[in-house]
Amino acid sequence: MQPSTTFTVKQLIEAPMTKEFTAAIEAAHRQIPFALFAFPGSQDYQFFANPNGELPGKPFFIINKWNVSFNGSLRIYEELDADAFLGNADQYPAQPCQSPLQTPSTTRDDYLQKITALIDHLKERGGKTVFSRIISEENITIDLMQLLETQFSSFPETFRFFYYIPQTGLWLGTSPELLLDYDRETGCFSTMSLAGTRETVNTQWDDKNIDEQNMVARFISDVLTSAGAQFTVQRCEDVCFKPVCHICDLFTGTLKEDNCPELLNRLSPTPALSGFPVRTAIEEISQLESHQRECYGGYVGYVTAAKLKCFVNLRSIKLTESGYCIFAGGGVTAHSVAEDEWKETENKTMILRKNLAEATH
Repeated sequence: MQPSTTFTVKQLIEAPMTKEFTAAIEAAHRQIPFALFAFPGSQDYQFFANPNGELPGKPFFIINKWNVSFNGSLRIYEELDADAFLGNADQYPAQPCQSPLQTPSTTRDDYLQKITALIDHLKERGGKTVFSRIISEENITIDLMQLLETQFSSFPETFRFFYYIPQTGLWLGTSPELLLDYDRETGCFSTMSLAGTRETVNTQWDDKNIDEQNMVARFISDVLTSAGAQFTVQRCEDVCFKPVCHICDLFTGTLKEDNCPELLNRLSPTPALSGFPVRTAIEEISQLESHQRECYGGYVGYVTAAKLKCFVNLRSIKLTESGYCIFAGGGVTAHSVAEDEWKETENKTMILRKNLAEATH
């Protein structure tokens, strides 16, 4: 993935932008594994590149693809910070990004037809299935720096991430959903149930969205109880992600033993990204969706010897040399209306599509 204009490393360093962003653009340009991220509410952007492969014992950025176990996760190790990478970037030649995109976009007619059939099916079995679509375009030029800056600044209360590794290609996302925050020294953890969607202009939650949230909250509660966790649940203020809001329940407590891999396997994918019952919904997704979710619906995060903090990979986009693929979905139940579900995916991607259009030439 190249910037829309070619710069030397020296010119990029002197440009009015953070060196972490500059390093990320250069690493993407040269197809060097890297991660750039910031935690919710923070402007402290962390960057590191990992040109030399596995570095056991080092902190790492974790990438877990859709419906893959913890042991199948990918890692980008904390090897070179922005200064160290930029100081030596010219030793890595620029390379075009060859990671394939899924095209064409999901058509409105196909989406509505499948959603309608799914709603009829859920009227018989009950529960929920999260159905997603893709929005893709090729043969365009993207100003990657502009997109990165505007997307990150649009959602400061989310986990903002931008990464490249050959197994996944280049991804950008802004996730409002915490999967697991765990402190190995104290045993303290937090996670959240984030489901139900309405436009920010609305004032009341309807039964359909409340039911969606309750399914996710019950699932998480059952997982934590079976893991022997001691925890409390607090209904928080709605989490807003312009122009939509979600219902949020925050779970906090302690774990008796450090078994993060198993807990992550049981939490992900949550019913917020799959449905309920989870395994039934995943099977329905594999039958209904004509695209592969890849990283969408999995999780990303930062792991050190002492702490782990992971977020669901959503509100995300895959980028290539000359195109993009946006992933978006919504929970479908027996009470869903097909047109409303389409509108929900439009709303969830509205700001990203706007920022992308402004950065496209």
